[in-house]
Amino acid sequence: YNNIATILDDQGEKEEALTMHQKALVIRSKALGPDHVDTADSYNNIATILHDQDKKEEALAMNQKALDIRLKALGTDHADTADSYNNIANILDDQGKPEEALAMHQKALDIRLDVLGTDHEDTADSFYSMAINLQNQGELEEAIEFGQKALEIFLEIHGPDHPSTVEARELVDELTEQQE
Repeated sequence: YNNIATILDDQGEKEEALTMHQKALVIRSKALGPDHVDTADSYNNIATILHDQDKKEEALAMNQKALDIRLKALGTDHADTADSYNNIANILDDQGKPEEALAMHQKALDIRLDVLGTDHEDTADSFYSMAINLQNQGELEEAIEFGQKALEIFLEIHGPDHPSTVEARELVDELTEQQE
């Protein structure tokens, strides 16, 4: 069901994808147990679709379940745990809760730095998310620092013309202009 859900989601069939992910969750919970990492993945997948449908509270609850399982099964030093913190942070940002989101972004960044290092795309994504969050809070100097770190990583990984690099460069330019 999970693979079918992914295909349906890619085709824009959100409701059908959600149904398939929910079926996968039921099967995984029964077959593997409620605290298995694959069960957490199902919660995460459901949360992603709910977030796409602007059902933020439901998405937040699903992401929290995924995080709880991942913390229990994988601990605090795992990339999937960082992903859960990041997903929660994104929803909190969308809900207009930047301070709460910033704390979650920081947890994701800390884990990614420890586990993935400074030259990984997910680490760059965390730096970028932190920059956006800080920009929205008016903390431009800090935002520039985080945006610059994201830009440096994206440049190293992808080169100057990759969309992630271009987006990070545009953010740093925008932040610099706002600060002046």
